[in-house]
Amino acid sequence: MRNLVQRRTRDLEEALDSQKKAESELRHWASHDRLTGLATRAGFFSQLQTISRDKVQQKKSCVLLVLKLTDLNEIICALGFQIGEGMLAAVGQRFQKQNFLAVGHFGRGVFAVLAEGTVSSIEDLIDVSPLSVGGMDMEPRFGVGVARLEGIQCDVTEVLRQAETAMAVGASRRRYWMHYHPGMDPDPQALFVIRDFRRMQGEGLSVCLQPQVDLSSGAVVGAEVLVRWNHPSLGELSPAYFVPLLERAGLISRLTEYVLHEAVRIAAGLRHDGLPTCLSVNVSAVDLLGTDLYRVVLQALEKYQGRPEDLRLEMTETSVISDPEKVSEVVARLAELGVECSIDDFGVGFSSMSYLRQFAVSEIKIDRSFVSDMLEEDAHYAIVRAVIALAHELNMTVVAEGPEDNDTVKALMDLGCDRIQGYVFSRPVPLSDFYDIRTRTLAVGDRLEA
Repeated sequence: MRNLVQRRTRDLEEALDSQKKAESELRHWASHDRLTGLATRAGFFSQLQTISRDKVQQKKSCVLLVLKLTDLNEIICALGFQIGEGMLAAVGQRFQKQNFLAVGHFGRGVFAVLAEGTVSSIEDLIDVSPLSVGGMDMEPRFGVGVARLEGIQCDVTEVLRQAETAMAVGASRRRYWMHYHPGMDPDPQALFVIRDFRRMQGEGLSVCLQPQVDLSSGAVVGAEVLVRWNHPSLGELSPAYFVPLLERAGLISRLTEYVLHEAVRIAAGLRHDGLPTCLSVNVSAVDLLGTDLYRVVLQALEKYQGRPEDLRLEMTETSVISDPEKVSEVVARLAELGVECSIDDFGVGFSSMSYLRQFAVSEIKIDRSFVSDMLEEDAHYAIVRAVIALAHELNMTVVAEGPEDNDTVKALMDLGCDRIQGYVFSRPVPLSDFYDIRTRTLAVGDRLEA
C-alpha cells in the first residue's frame, strides 16, 4: 500500500509538473511570435513599460525603433512564402543575439527594438549584412522610425505611436530612416473629414467657375470648374485641404465624377442659352489610371445631352508621367470622343518634352508660380516665353494661370499667350454670376469683379 501511494504520488507530481510546464508554455506563446521567437506587440509593450520605468529611474536615455522589412512582399512573390518566413526567422534570430533591451515582432515583417543611448543611423544599431536563407545570401532592408523615451512622465503608448508614425511617414517619403517630430502627426480632423465624405454622398458639394479670357478678342471663351464643400459642422472647407485627403484615402474618383457631371450639366445649359463655353475639369492620376474615365465622361454626356467639345480635362505633369503608356491610351480615346485634354501646372513637374507629342493634348496651362512674378524674375519670364513658343510650334493653345495685374497681362499678350485665367479678371464665381461675365467683351486693363 505504501509503495502504491508513493507511486501514485509521483505520478500526480509528474502530471502537475507537466501541467505547469504546459501552462507556462501557453503563457509564453501567448505573448511571443512562434516564427521568430520574439515578443508579440502585447508582449513587447509589457516589456517596454517595465524597462522604461527602470531606465527613467536610473536617468538613462533610450530609443525605440520600429523597423519594417521593406522587401518582404517582393521576396514572397519572387521566391515563395517559405523563403519569406525564413527571412523573418533569420532577422529575428539576429536581433535576439544583439545587445538590445527588448525586441519584438508585430507581424508581417514589422519589428520593434528598444536600445539604450542615442542613435543617428541604422548602422549604429542594426546589423544589415547579408543573411543566409534557403541557401541564398539576402540583404535585409528596413524602413525605420525612431522615437526617444525620456522624462519621468514618459508614456510608452505615445512613444510607440511616435515611432510607428515616423516609420509610416518615412515610407511615404521614400526615406528609410526617420526620427519622429510633432510635425509628422496627422490632423485628427482629417479622419472625420474622410469619414463624412463617405457618409454624406456629395451633400454640401458645389462648384464655381473661374473664367478664361481670350486675349485676342477679349471674350470669355472658357472656365475652369472648381469644387467647393460646405461641411455641415466645419463650414466651408478649402479644396487645398480636402482634395489631397480624398486622394490619399482613395476617394478622389467619387469627387471627380461629381465635378464632371456638374461641368457637363452646366455646359449643356450654357449652350442651350446661346453661350457655348468649354469647361475644364481637373483629373488626377487615380482618375486616369484607376478608373474607367472614358465611361464616366460618356455617361455624363449622355445624361445631360452634352457635347464633347464643351468639356476639357486637365492633367498634371506628375499624373501624366506615372504611367505614360496607359495615360496616352486614355487620352487618345477621349480625343476620339471629341473631349480635349490639357497639361495643367506645366513647368513644375519633371516630364520630358517628348510627352507633349506622345499625348493627344491640345492645351498647356502655365503654372501660376511662373506667371505671377514673371516681371520680377527673369528666369520665370524666360520659362513663360519658352513654353508659349514651344506650345505654338506644336499647335497647342496656351493658358497662363495666375496673372494679378495689368502689366503682366500686357507682357503675356506681347509673348503671344492665347488665354488668361486669373484674379486680374475674375475670381471663381457661382454659375449665376458667370452668366453675366460670359456675355462681356473685355479690353486689356478692364477687370471683372468677383
